[in-house]
Amino acid sequence: MSAAATPLGRFWADFRESPVAVAALVVVAAIVVVALAAPLIAPQDPYDLSRLSLLDARRPPGHVGSGGYVHLLGTDAQGRDLLSAILYGLRISVQIGLMAGPSRSPSAPRSGSSPPTPAAWSRR
Repeated sequence: MSAAATPLGRFWADFRESPVAVAALVVVAAIVVVALAAPLIAPQDPYDLSRLSLLDARRPPGHVGSGGYVHLLGTDAQGRDLLSAILYGLRISVQIGLMAGPSRSPSAPRSGSSPPTPAAWSRR
């Protein structure tokens, strides 16, 4: 039995033929990797209030802060690095996205939000 004989194998074979689908998969995978690696990539933990300095508030992009690192996107009014805030916010967005799909799927057919099927079209 070859891999293409299974439904998953057929799906993957069709998926690989579309360059747009493969590119989208690469982008989504990169977003997830960056979200998981945010504590390693981000120059500052935006949730650690003890390490914030109000002297770094509202600094322009490229400014070297009091912590010695460059704020690539600048800082906000509390002195938090904007790149760090975006990376940590990405983690929350990925978590919400992963929880929203499975939590909605079981109730979709009962609520009438499932897409119509060809059989449903023919009954109209």
